[in-house]
Amino acid sequence: MKWERSMKLLLLCLVLAVSVFALAGCGSDDPEEPQASGGTYEIKITGEEDNEGAVELLKLVNRYRADIGMKALKWNDEPAEMLRVRAAELAISFTDTRLNGTPGEEMFLVSCEDVQEGATQLLDDENFARQLQDPRNKSFCAGVYLSYSGQVYITAGFYTKTGERKAPDAASQERTFTLIARDEALNCHGQLMDQEMEPEDPNELYAGEVYYYGIFNENAADENNVEELIGMVAESSDPDVIAIDEYGDVEAKSAGTATLTVRPSKDSGIVFTQDVKVRK
Repeated sequence: MKWERSMKLLLLCLVLAVSVFALAGCGSDDPEEPQASGGTYEIKITGEEDNEGAVELLKLVNRYRADIGMKALKWNDEPAEMLRVRAAELAISFTDTRLNGTPGEEMFLVSCEDVQEGATQLLDDENFARQLQDPRNKSFCAGVYLSYSGQVYITAGFYTKTGERKAPDAASQERTFTLIARDEALNCHGQLMDQEMEPEDPNELYAGEVYYYGIFNENAADENNVEELIGMVAESSDPDVIAIDEYGDVEAKSAGTATLTVRPSKDSGIVFTQDVKVRK
């Protein structure tokens, strides 16, 4: 009987230990650090706003409609800006949920190498083809975003309203999008990155070395896309040893050891820490 009670107690302890470990999550070495945040912050992301690609997509859609004997759809400019912003969001998190945590609007999402490939993916989508052939739809709109790594993100939608303006004829141009995101948009991983080298997590630097602290997102469709956080809170336990500013620039100043602490925003529950030793 004593043996059985001992085994039951041991099993109970194991279950509790596993439960505590599962609840601890990630983002901090301190198990008492709160992980649920609900905080929001701004992200800047720069790429090409591909208006020419959006026009090309409209042409491909109407070519398909012409082949089946339907009238061409007109461009609906009313949702255009929202679709452009949504396309840029996809480079950070390719999901139906928007970066700010709200559900995504009714639209079609594509990640591809170019607009032609994107059009093929869309036409292979049964729901897209159904909307394309629906006589109630009178207009079409799309947002096309080309990230600096070359990946293309497309958002598209059909509308029962007649298009109020013609398709944009402005040339594609570089644009910086300022997006609102929640903690959940980033995974729990902070990383120091030498701008001249491959990404790494250095715990030793030499005085005079400069690094950029980035927060990398493993949920992105574009694995090369690194977000620039606005309002990031970055601190060094000893600025005379290592200095870090609000932009994430890290400078090793003198011999010693310091701890870097970084949050996406002041109220964020995600906390990244890195102990770094500086040598002369």
